[in-house]
Amino acid sequence: MPDKLYLREYIMPGYQGDPGETIMGSLHMPSYELEDNSMVIHDAVWGDCSIGDRQPYDSLLMELARSPLFRRLQAVEQLTLPPSFSTVPNTTLFSRWQHIWGSLAFVRKMTEGDDRFDDRQRTVLELRTLFSDVGQTAFSHLGDWIFQGIQGGENLHDQDLRALLETFGIDETLADYGLTLEETVFPETEDWVECPSPALCVDRVV
Repeated sequence: MPDKLYLREYIMPGYQGDPGETIMGSLHMPSYELEDNSMVIHDAVWGDCSIGDRQPYDSLLMELARSPLFRRLQAVEQLTLPPSFSTVPNTTLFSRWQHIWGSLAFVRKMTEGDDRFDDRQRTVLELRTLFSDVGQTAFSHLGDWIFQGIQGGENLHDQDLRALLETFGIDETLADYGLTLEETVFPETEDWVECPSPALCVDRVV
């Protein structure tokens, strides 16, 4: 049994390259080293990000990473559009898993070493971006368009999010760490982590 599990995208069957290897001439695919109590994210844009050395909240992130609710995002495409519709080359290959952990890596790098945040405050920011797309279903926004129309709200995946999280026991997991769904998933806050379009936030950077 190997001591490390390297997670690569289901959408690239047979891919055996090393982290950071160029795919199709222009795309650097992220990879993940998932061990018992830690994970290292290798991201071509944000660099390496280690999870597991900031207790007690990193252990919460590892619980989430291993949960069925989050692992399913490895098989949910980010855009679900054909390559000919991509505005950035090869971005149609990315999954929701890559999006949420890339977002977390970005928030961690933006806040670490900043005395304005303590560990709990940093974790709340990380969780807010991590949870922002956890409710996405197969076909991502394409599913929203099917049920809400092309000019619809694109928020079908958010409408039953609380029930989904409670079904998977995420509210209880957060409570074990003194956190709530209200502050980590449903805060009444609009800032650089998440805000309505067309304003720029982490969700539109990663």
